[in-house]
Amino acid sequence: MNDTPGMNRYLLRCLYTALSAIFALTLLAASTGCSRRADTRLTRIAAIVSDHPERALQDLDSINPDGLSESDRHFHDFLTVKASDKASVPHTSDSLILDVIDYYSAYQSDPIYPEALYYGGRVYYELGDYPSALQYFQQALDNPGQAPDTTDLRNRLNSQIGWLLQRLRLYKKAIPYFSQMLSQKMADHDSIGIVYAQQGLGSIYYNLGTLATDDMSQNHYLESADSILSNSLEYAGTLPESFEINSKILLSGIKQAQNDITGALNMVRHTPERADSILLNKALAYAADIYLDAGIMDTAYM
Repeated sequence: MNDTPGMNRYLLRCLYTALSAIFALTLLAASTGCSRRADTRLTRIAAIVSDHPERALQDLDSINPDGLSESDRHFHDFLTVKASDKASVPHTSDSLILDVIDYYSAYQSDPIYPEALYYGGRVYYELGDYPSALQYFQQALDNPGQAPDTTDLRNRLNSQIGWLLQRLRLYKKAIPYFSQMLSQKMADHDSIGIVYAQQGLGSIYYNLGTLATDDMSQNHYLESADSILSNSLEYAGTLPESFEINSKILLSGIKQAQNDITGALNMVRHTPERADSILLNKALAYAADIYLDAGIMDTAYM
């Protein structure tokens, strides 16, 4: 009987230790709930989805979601949205991505969560709902810490937000996003990313220049655009020709806005013949307007 108090204390310590362990495991499960080991078929698809999205879609179609666990089914849905976006398959509905975001919002430490927000923005961008696209892009930008490649996700988000704000003609709001992208790409020595960011910034300053109501502001914006895009030609020299062509098209418009018709002609000359199918209409539009402005009617008509 004299050992009873000691025994009770011992049992209480054991109970406390057991409860503490259970509590810790509960927290761990809550924080990593949907990041447990996924179906091996899905992990294999996740490894190829960025580089081979068409193949990923085929593999995803071969899996019956009804036979998956809840977490794997949502993982399957996430990969379907991602693969479709990478393969340029048009998004026609927001139902799948909203279900994915809703599920992963309960597990915000899971690396998939910020990417799900990103693809929410991509879906709404294609559906033409730009305010919702901006909302999801900004949420992802504010919470990219657990993404597999945080820097890459930030760059994609800055690019998407910058181009979207430009499309909405919110030019000044777009500048910080392209500037952040350019700074990171410079640090990474990524020539392709540098040129993309410079073309984005140059386009923004060009648009601001054409909208400026006073000569000082107009000159400032157009000179900034000229400097940025001229610099982009140095990086474009080692890249596929389309990068150089796009910068020259944009520069020709800037020269024209600066009333430097000779400079505009020098930049736009031969760009339609060298442009690929994506840039051809843009090159023709700039060239026609510049040749018309220069009084070279037959070439403008052609």
